[in-house]
Amino acid sequence: MQWKRYAYVDKTREKKRLEELSSRNMANVEVKRKADSTRRLGQKKKNSAWSEKVIAKEERDKRREKKAMKRVWLKTNTGASTQNVEQANFDEEWEELAKEERLAKKRKKGLVTSEDDDGFADL
Repeated sequence: MQWKRYAYVDKTREKKRLEELSSRNMANVEVKRKADSTRRLGQKKKNSAWSEKVIAKEERDKRREKKAMKRVWLKTNTGASTQNVEQANFDEEWEELAKEERLAKKRKKGLVTSEDDDGFADL
């Protein structure tokens, strides 16, 4: 038996009943939308391709951040004494980045595999 089809004879009670039904339906629709969106987001993350392109993009972003930091540092830093120390630190980071780049190129060419990486473990 479907009680939703039966109406009150009193018009005010019927109007109130219909408003309650519509508000319940709206609330249910919103809850379902949120649940579906979270489920879809989880599925998208789960099914996304995880390849070397993603890793390469992350490395590229890191490099860009380091370059931006260097530009900012060079613009703001004019002190000679602190500049030498910070420049040495930055140069070390830059050399480390260059090593990572060379390793990535070797991996891409197939000259180095993850098993052969032992010499590059300090990166």
